[in-house]
Amino acid sequence: MGVHIESGSTLRRDLSAVANEFAAEEARRWGYIADRVAPVFPVAEADATYPVWCRENMLKRSATRRNEDGTYNRVDGTFGTQSYSCEEFGLETLLDDRRRRRFSSFLDFERAMTRMLLHQILLDREIRLAAIVMNATTYSATAASASWGTVGTDILGDVNSACVRLSGNTGIPRDMFSLIVSAATFWDLNRNTAILAQFSATYSPNLGIRPGMLTAAQIAQVLNIGEIVVAGGSYDTKGEGVAESISTIWSDAYVQLCVLAPPGSDMESPGAWRTLLWTADSPTLPVVERYRSDERRGEVLRDRYDADEVATAEADLMNDLITVT
Repeated sequence: MGVHIESGSTLRRDLSAVANEFAAEEARRWGYIADRVAPVFPVAEADATYPVWCRENMLKRSATRRNEDGTYNRVDGTFGTQSYSCEEFGLETLLDDRRRRRFSSFLDFERAMTRMLLHQILLDREIRLAAIVMNATTYSATAASASWGTVGTDILGDVNSACVRLSGNTGIPRDMFSLIVSAATFWDLNRNTAILAQFSATYSPNLGIRPGMLTAAQIAQVLNIGEIVVAGGSYDTKGEGVAESISTIWSDAYVQLCVLAPPGSDMESPGAWRTLLWTADSPTLPVVERYRSDERRGEVLRDRYDADEVATAEADLMNDLITVT
């Protein structure tokens, strides 16, 4: 069940597998989108350089006709580079012997605490990534024609203009574009008169009763893009012992039209962001370890991983940030 590692703790492969199953389930339940926005890519070193898509990769035309002397033109085909540095993230909790016995008939205490730690780790990662992606300092923000909270705003025109800019930068077709929106902004999309009218005009009565709420896939079809990624989740911005202040993780002030790499794809697939996971130290996100704490009369459970969230394209190349408030 366990494998001993250098620190004296035991790597729990069974709980690591459980944690990875929980991760997908928790993401669906809470609206966490980090794995979609910055897919995990395994790396062998903790600190190194990585390839970055740049404008030179995307649109330059190369002469392909063979030369009279029998030679072929050669292209460089190199990427830009940036540096990454993986950091370790993790949390621990004490599995008190007495509490475990006390609650043994109600729940699997070990699995329950694994899930609790995992949720906190996913929440922190989500907050960190949202700050990277919805960042008007890193990325140039274009103002929408009007607030998307107003039902008559020309959202179709705003998104189309952003698609034209993004296609112009990359040559990538708009059916490969993703629109990242908060849950509140998704509600605004569902109230927009032009989106509703466009859907109604193409809706077939043969499909049954018109849905009360359009799905992300249906709105993506109206906008003629690949997908809409709806971000959920909230957190208390204050520390323990201080009156709570609840904030959404992903900003309602912006939306991000972007190119996202498919999960599990290699670095040759265009994408704006990645999570570089140092697999020599943490083969999965997360790994679960356990060790004995006799002075506390319990077992300590640890969830951790070693990674760096990075941009894998030049700023404003594979993304178009729009201010919508």
